Amino acid sequence: MGQNAAKTANELVVFVATTHNWEERAKRNAETVRQAFEGRDDAAAKRALKYYEILIPMVYNNDAFGIRGAVRKLYSWWLGRNKPMVREVAKSDVRVCLHKSVSLAAMTFMYAMREKGYDTCPMEGFDSKRVKQLLNLRDSDQIT
Repeated sequence: MGQNAAKTANELVVFVATTHNWEERAKRNAETVRQAFEGRDDAAAKRALKYYEILIPMVYNNDAFGIRGAVRKLYSWWLGRNKPMVREVAKSDVRVCLHKSVSLAAMTFMYAMREKGYDTCPMEGFDSKRVKQLLNLRDSDQIT
């Protein structure tokens, strides 16, 4: 971290995309949706629950070789012939989506810091392996 921005910073904030806790988060989000729609049986409530109980597990449940992703890609292509369908369902697509979401969170954080009078400086070109070690991150965690 020989960059001047890192040398002179009072604080360093690292934004990390994680894939290992999607099940816990999907269950928690489904429970929150269930509570929010308690007593309702309309299409919007069913669609919201279906998203966290069916779609998220289907898309995020990956294997090391990407076989499930290839099967999902074929399945989404098949269904997408007749209706609009999410087609970014492979393991690499999920990774890209995670980094986009984390990047938007980082951007929002930087805007909020600017609003409070603090300067921020996004950095690239660092030793991700050493940073992961320093922060005790999992191998599957990815710094955005």
